[in-house]
Amino acid sequence: MKIECSGCHKVYIIPEDRFPKDKDRFAFPCPACKEIIHVERTAEPKDVEFPANAPPSPESVEKLKAKILARLGDLPAVSRVVFKARDVMANPDLGIKELAGVIEKDPAMVSKVLRVANSAYYGLSGTVSSIQHATVLLGVKRVGEIISMSGASRLIDKPLAGYKMESGELWEHSLSVAFASKMILQKQNSELSSDAFVAGLIHDIGKMILDPYIAENVDLFESFIANGMTPIEAETQLLGFSHTEMGYEACVAWGIPEALRTAIRFHHNPSESGDRLLAYAVAFGDVLAGMSGVGTSAEGLVYPMETETMARLGATDEDILSVLGDMVESVQKVEEDILGE
Repeated sequence: MKIECSGCHKVYIIPEDRFPKDKDRFAFPCPACKEIIHVERTAEPKDVEFPANAPPSPESVEKLKAKILARLGDLPAVSRVVFKARDVMANPDLGIKELAGVIEKDPAMVSKVLRVANSAYYGLSGTVSSIQHATVLLGVKRVGEIISMSGASRLIDKPLAGYKMESGELWEHSLSVAFASKMILQKQNSELSSDAFVAGLIHDIGKMILDPYIAENVDLFESFIANGMTPIEAETQLLGFSHTEMGYEACVAWGIPEALRTAIRFHHNPSESGDRLLAYAVAFGDVLAGMSGVGTSAEGLVYPMETETMARLGATDEDILSVLGDMVESVQKVEEDILGE
C-alpha cells in the first residue's frame, strides 16, 4: 500500500504483511517528521498488476554488469586509504607509526581526522595535534572509526537522482547503519564490531553505482514501486540485478575483504549469507536506521527484520531501544564534524 505523510509528504510503500492482522485501522509516527500517519485497510489485498516491462534477458544482464564494472575503474583513492589503514590495524607487527604513514599520504584525510578527533564527541577538544597523537589518546580502533567515517563521507555524500535522494541523505543513513551495526556486536564483545562499522558505512555503495542507470528510467522504476514492489524488486525488474548484488560485484573488483562484501550482498536477507554474523549485524543496523527516520527512512518500513536476526545476534527488545537511542545520538554528535568544512 502506498501511504503519504500529511506532514512532510514523504511517501512510503508498506507491504501488506506489515499490517496488523487483526486491525482494519492503525497508526504509526512518520519516521521523517514524527507526524502520526493514520492507515485504513479498505479492501482485501489484490494481486498486483505491474506495469508492462519484461525483465532483461540473461545475456543483456551480463552485458550491462560488465559495462558497469568496466566503468568503475580502481577503488577510489579515498577508500584505498581506508582499507590500507584497516590492513595496518589488523597486523600485530605494525603500529602507530605505520598507521600514521598511510593516513598522512592524504592531506585532506589528515585534516578531517584531526578535526573529528578534536570534536566534542570524543572529548579531546583542542588537544590532538597529529595522527600519532590521536592514536595514542583514542586508541587504534577509535582512530580507525574516524578514518572510515571521513573516507566514506567523501565517497557517498552525493545526491542520487534515480533514487530521489538529496545530498547527505545516503550518508546519514549509512552512518546510522554503521553505528547500530557496531553497537549490537559490541554487546557481544565481538571482535567483528570494527568490521561491522565499515560494512555499515558502505552497505549501499551499490546504489551509488546504479543510480545513473536507474535515473535513465526513473519513471518506470517509480511505477514499479508505486505498484507494490520493493526497491530491490524494482531494480531487478528494471536492470536484472539489485544494488546489493552490484555492491558485492564492485567489492570483488576492488579487492575488498570477503566478510565485508558478503555483509553488503545480504544486508536485506542475512539468512542467505551462510550464517555470517556480520550480515545479520548490518541487517539489524539497516532496519534500525529506517526506524529512526534518519536518511533513507522509507526502507525501514519496506524491509522488515528477518525473524532469526535477533536470536542470531543475541539481541532483545531492550537492545533495540538502547541501540536506537545511542545510534541517533552518535549520528547527531559527529555529523557536523564529518561534513562541515
